[in-house]
Parts: sequence; structure tokens; C-alpha cells
Amino acid sequence: VIYITYSIISFVSKRSTSNCQQPIVYYSFSSYYIMPSKKKSRGPRKRGSTTNDDTSSSFRTTADQCHKKMAEMTKQDSTACLDSESKQLLLQLKTTPFITIEDTNRIVRKLAIVAGTDVDRNDNDPYGDGDQSISGAPGMAGEPQRQILRELFGDGAGLTPYLLRNGFSPFAMACGLGNPRAVERAVQATKQGSNERMELLERREGSMQFSPLILTVALSKAKGAVCSMTGANEEDMDHLGVVKILLQYGARPDAKELTGKTVVHYGAGVMATEDTLKMTDYVVEAAKSSAHFGKKVVLRNLKKVEYNGLTGNLGGFV
Repeated sequence: VIYITYSIISFVSKRSTSNCQQPIVYYSFSSYYIMPSKKKSRGPRKRGSTTNDDTSSSFRTTADQCHKKMAEMTKQDSTACLDSESKQLLLQLKTTPFITIEDTNRIVRKLAIVAGTDVDRNDNDPYGDGDQSISGAPGMAGEPQRQILRELFGDGAGLTPYLLRNGFSPFAMACGLGNPRAVERAVQATKQGSNERMELLERREGSMQFSPLILTVALSKAKGAVCSMTGANEEDMDHLGVVKILLQYGARPDAKELTGKTVVHYGAGVMATEDTLKMTDYVVEAAKSSAHFGKKVVLRNLKKVEYNGLTGNLGGFV
């Protein structure tokens, strides 16, 4: 087993990094597991011997413990930099029971402004990433601004009230509940290459401005909580299937939410699951050709030889 803790390079977020004069360790780094391929057994297992599965579990447990300990330590240091008003606002998001959607949006908006976000630009870009400029001054002087964004990302600000009060659109809700059939029906009701399809696949929702793709991955890690808030059946959920469909029909694999995080941050970071790691792999693969979306391309190196050499407009990624 190889365990890698790394900072996302191809999807690095400008909202949580800066050209710091000194390195700053922060707790939103990501973890990724590379599992060994299965090998044929060379004979019966000896008593007291250790299998690959045992070693894998041991590595994961140790790595997760180290990750958690470092995250808690760096979070405490960075949180200490926050002013009292920001701390109070963040506390309201975490502890206020049954907070309304309106209050959530108001608090997150105020925190985003303190963090240096151009919220008007976000308002005017309902189908895009909005303001993704660098947050905070270089070095420790900008830590309070960046820490606000990390806190919002780490706590999934705004998800609970939207789920409890049915605040998401029917399409976003179908994505969040892992309903591939409903998602595909909605997408197929729009025309390929049309603004209607683009708006369906890229509309930002919630106080954190989730794209349908990011929302799918984020909620796939909290199926139990989602079920308790919506009455959905966990056995019916297929978030991996939804991700495949969204990419197939052209959802942007490198979309960012309010704090600058992508599917990679949600799928390969803390609380990653086997499914979210697969989702991350799909997204990374799709991003290799995303610059050509909607453009004329030539098909090459496909398993179905008869398709190689054909030309057409790139309309999806899977």
C-alpha cells in the first residue's frame, strides 16, 4: 500500500493559497490511497502471517490518525488568528439549531466579504466559478481571511438548512440524493450544446455555490445524514452513477465552489471513501480534455476501432 498526502496541483485553489513568503501548513490538504493490485495466492496462509489486506488496514489507520492530529493542531493555530466577529459568525453556522436558509446565506455572505470575496461578481455569475482571486495578503497577514474560507469548506456551510427546507432545485436534489435516472431524464430533456443544458449542469446553488457535480460528491460522503433529513433510502443512492452521467453530458470537471474547492478536494480529502476516490479519478481523467469541450475533435485510440478517425464536437467526458 502506498499512502500519499499531497497538495492538489492541477486543481489547486487560489482561494486557499497565496504567494506566501513563508510556508503555511493548513488543514485542508488532501489524502489519497493507492491500493495494491491483487496477486494470485502462492499457497495457504501461514499461521500468524500478515496479508496485504491487514497491511492496508494498518497503513490507513496510522495515516488517518496522523492526518487528523495534524489537522486539529494547524486548525487551532489558524483559528486563533480570526477576529471576534468572524468567530461569532462561524459559531452561529455550527450551533444555531434549525437555522434558516436566509440567515445562512446572510452569514456566509458576510464571511465571504471579510475573506475578500467579490460577492457581486458571484451574484452575476450564477453558472460559473465567480470570484476566484487570491484571498488575503501574503504570509501570516492574510491567514485570517484564508482561515474563514477553510472553516466554511471544512464544515460544509449551508448544506443542512437547504436539505431540511428543500432549498435546492429538483435537479440539484436528484444529484444530491444519488438518483441517476432522474438526473439523466432531466438532462436528456435539454438539447446538446444548448444554453439550457449548460445552465442545468452548471447552475450554482446553496450559500456555498455548489455545482451539481460538487454537490453530488459532497453529499455522497454523508448519506446517513442526508437520509435523516430528507427521508431518502440509502440503498437507493448511486452517487457514482450520477457523477458518470453528469460528466457524460458535459458537466465541467474543474468547477469550483465559493471557497475555490473542486471535486478533487471533496472527493480525495478528509472523509474520502472508495466511491469518492473513484469519482475523483473520473474527474481528473475528464479534465484532460475539458479544454476541448464544445469544439470539433478527432477520435483516436478508442477500443472500438471503427470509431477511430471520426470527427465531431466534444459533448461529454466519459
